Amino acid sequence: MTDKLIRIIDYIKDNNLDGVLITSMPNAFYMAGFTGDNVLLFISSDKQLLITDSRYTLQAAEQSPEYQLITAKGSLIGELKDMNLKKLGFEGDAVSCNQLVDFRRSLESCEFCDISEVLREIRLVKAEEELDKIRKAAHIADRAFSHILSFAKIGMTEKEIALEIEFFMRKNGAEGVSFDTIVAAAEHGAMPHAEPGDRAIKNGDCVVMDFGCKYQGYCSDMTRTIFFGEPDEKQLVVYNAVLEAQKIALSNIRVGVSAKSVDQSARDSLKKTDMDKYFTHSLGHGVGVEVHEGPRLSPYSNAVLKSGMVVTVEPGVYIDGFVGVRIEDLVIVNENGCENVTKSSKDIIIMQ
Repeated sequence: MTDKLIRIIDYIKDNNLDGVLITSMPNAFYMAGFTGDNVLLFISSDKQLLITDSRYTLQAAEQSPEYQLITAKGSLIGELKDMNLKKLGFEGDAVSCNQLVDFRRSLESCEFCDISEVLREIRLVKAEEELDKIRKAAHIADRAFSHILSFAKIGMTEKEIALEIEFFMRKNGAEGVSFDTIVAAAEHGAMPHAEPGDRAIKNGDCVVMDFGCKYQGYCSDMTRTIFFGEPDEKQLVVYNAVLEAQKIALSNIRVGVSAKSVDQSARDSLKKTDMDKYFTHSLGHGVGVEVHEGPRLSPYSNAVLKSGMVVTVEPGVYIDGFVGVRIEDLVIVNENGCENVTKSSKDIIIMQ
């Protein structure tokens, strides 16, 4: 039995539950390794059931051998109606209104308790096998960045460069991207989540590239900002300010430190050049089976860093109508500080 199952079963026993229901794809993968999009896991102290439809029977048997497989003929939850269940945990933040109605209709006498926060807590600290997959995903992304430096040219569009990054990652071991790739040039880079467009890269452009991939279900995430042609003095001031803020934040990451204080260290650094007002998002977020999960490095976070947590460190400056600069690394918190699994250079890169 996996450590994940043991922790869930301990929670079930400690809280007098008859079991828990898992319905979201990320948690179904995390708990059972299942990647289909129609699933219900039922976990109790003595049963682990995976309920799906006939499209996924063979897949479920292959991916989730620890679970008893049930092929539903109708509603997935309907397969539990004869079990006399009285109190179940469920994913309140992942269940639709229609699903909850179905739950209550099928299990009329059952009380449902939201365990979303419990599941988030269990996923915060990664096991070594999870960390190895994240390292591999980060390595593929690093290789994609090296490739794009030899591929990208003035005159190419944002969209062309983004597609080449994605193609390279898939060709070199990734099973997919962990989020929609961002390639944003010049003033477009001032949009933190810009979508690549048909704008051609011009001489003098500062270009933000934010991308990542999935490897065996685990994500990577990195950002580099490069220059096409010689950068002007203002662009360099922004870039160096962001790089310094990131270096300071990275030096503050270690076990026992609050996520809030790490975020603040980057803001304090940017304040020295009066650029903190252009830093409009949190410093970072957790990464695992989803590219955005806990803990957050944020002014509003109550998290304390623990060994085995995986977080991004991504300060950015976004000046409307002028430029955007973001530099992002993916790190694993450990007893010595952190292991940076993003290896790509952060020196100023000038494309000719």
